[in-house]
Amino acid sequence: MKWQAIAGASALKAVGSLALRFTAQRDRIDRSWMSDIGPKLSTIGEVDQLVITPLVERVVSSDRLFGEPGVSYLLRAGRTRLLFESGFNRSGAARSALVRNAESLNVDLQQLDGVVISHVHADVGGLRAAFRKSFAFSSDALEPCGLPAYVPTQMNHDRAEVVPTTGPRVIAEGVAVLPPLPAMMFWLGPAGRASARRQRARLRPGVDQRLWAPAHRAHARRH
Repeated sequence: MKWQAIAGASALKAVGSLALRFTAQRDRIDRSWMSDIGPKLSTIGEVDQLVITPLVERVVSSDRLFGEPGVSYLLRAGRTRLLFESGFNRSGAARSALVRNAESLNVDLQQLDGVVISHVHADVGGLRAAFRKSFAFSSDALEPCGLPAYVPTQMNHDRAEVVPTTGPRVIAEGVAVLPPLPAMMFWLGPAGRASARRQRARLRPGVDQRLWAPAHRAHARRH
């Protein structure tokens, strides 16, 4: 019993130390994010309204919508219309869940100002993302020619204009894409590239980027 008590106390002490490290490093990363990334977004501007419309999700709220284990969202930030992710479309159908749901919700996929792919996984860019480092709305070529595609790493596309995200980039009034950011893992410690302080760290598994669209003056809502 004595050894069990000692082992239990040691385990609690170790977890407590991890918790303290996690909190301290998380706060440091948050502060470094603002000092490193924030100044580069000084020209981002603002929008009166941000509206997010889910186009693809696993669970749907209506019989006229199709669910799948992928995601896609239409973002309306002021007058800018962005598609964030393009769904899974595991079967490679021409009438993908994205295409069907967009039609049901009266969303014109030809009237987009850009598409953002956060990481190279099948659930956000389809099997083309996983195996070909590309993305697709469906098996047909539906993407508008020259459509800006903001991607986390070098990708290929026959129609879109691929723009890898290597740093903070303002892509429209009130909208920016961000490169992989530092993060604090509870067990593993810091992950992601260090900021201005140049501390050594590892990249988070799975290169990903983020979309930032703050609605400063009014409000954001989800349809």
